[in-house]
Amino acid sequence: VGAAFTGARAMCGTSGGGFALMTEAFGLAGVAESAVVVMVSQRPGPATGLPTWTEQADLRMVVHAAQGEFPRVVLAPGDHTQCFEFAWRAFDLADALQTPVVLMLDNYLSENRASIPPFDTAGVTVDRGDIVVEGDVGEDYLRYRVTDSGVSTRAVPGVRGALQVANSYDHDEYGFANEEPAMRDAQEEKRMRKLDLARKLVPSPLVEGPDDAAVGLIVWGSTVMPARQALAWLDAEGVPTRMLQVTTLEPFPADVVTEFNEDTPRTLVVEGNFTGQLESLVREHCLLEIDDSLRRYDGRPPAPEEILLRANEVAARA
Repeated sequence: VGAAFTGARAMCGTSGGGFALMTEAFGLAGVAESAVVVMVSQRPGPATGLPTWTEQADLRMVVHAAQGEFPRVVLAPGDHTQCFEFAWRAFDLADALQTPVVLMLDNYLSENRASIPPFDTAGVTVDRGDIVVEGDVGEDYLRYRVTDSGVSTRAVPGVRGALQVANSYDHDEYGFANEEPAMRDAQEEKRMRKLDLARKLVPSPLVEGPDDAAVGLIVWGSTVMPARQALAWLDAEGVPTRMLQVTTLEPFPADVVTEFNEDTPRTLVVEGNFTGQLESLVREHCLLEIDDSLRRYDGRPPAPEEILLRANEVAARA
């Protein structure tokens, strides 16, 4: 976290259990408005659980981790190519928003082997956001200046006038601890405005399959890989099926998920946990009930065969 205070890019990786121990520092990055990227690779819990197997049961923890409320971005790549793309985009997002960004993987994706085309590096960018790296910021530099976008100018050490304070306390625009109600409101509202900007910058959900499908799969993370195989089999069987991959879990793309659900006769959420954590986010943000679900929580990823079977059952009721 400390490296990000000065404008340096910082990243750490952890399992879900490790992330639970990091939440204090995660909250520090939130209040200090630091550009931090964390990679979480999920495996089954509780505690040590199944340490070498896979699951998708840490979503709620990551979306809500740390004391209080602050904006964060949670990205969930589904395959190896998306891992590459979302990783560099995560750093750009962290710098542009000056807030933590989490890459949500799982053990299956982290250890999966596959032959893929070479990564496309032509579109890779390095966007440091609103930052001053040389010169002079004047005599009244406010690291936490209240702005319409929620993002304040950063300045690295060595820039003249760039005195700043970064700590775990809520603060005034200079960074000094401040507990006055009006200042707390101003800083909290400033931070949370970053979510409006984030919605314009994060990866959009991905849709595969025909528009006139009778069944729609809603997936996230590595579940997209077996779901793609199931889609191919369903197409060969004459069962038109489409799939929505939710690539950004926070801020949640409620409008796209709602439209997909309304345009599809029956929907099926496929995920690797007991409680249906993605399904609960759909219910929370879209005020929608999902028709059907397929949940696996034995440490193994959902198999294409079981997705095929459940989709056929759903199609029969459409």
